[in-house]
Amino acid sequence: MNKSEQEILENLEQSYADFIVPLRMGEGLKEEAFDKFCEVLVECRSLWRNQERIPKLAVNIFVDAYIAFLGASEQYQSLEADKFEIQADKMQDLIRSCIEVE
Repeated sequence: MNKSEQEILENLEQSYADFIVPLRMGEGLKEEAFDKFCEVLVECRSLWRNQERIPKLAVNIFVDAYIAFLGASEQYQSLEADKFEIQADKMQDLIRSCIEVE
C-alpha cells in the first residue's frame, strides 16, 4: 500500500466516524462532516475504480455506511429522516462508483 492510499484510508475512516457517530448519538447530521466523507469517497473512486482489490478497512466502511445511515435516521422525525434518506442515497452512489469496473 502506498502512502497516498494509506492517507486516503485514514481520511475515510476519520471522516466516516465524524459524521456517523453524531448521527447515531441523536445529534443530527453534521453537514460539514458528511460533505467531507463524500469528498473522501470521490478520492477513493479515483484510487480504486477498476482495481481488482480494495483494502479491507474501506470495504468494511462501504458495507456498513448505508445501513448505518438509514438505521440512525429512524430516530429522527419524518421530515428530517426523508432528507437523510436522500443523503444516504447520494453516499451510496459514491460508494458504488468506488467499486465499478468499466
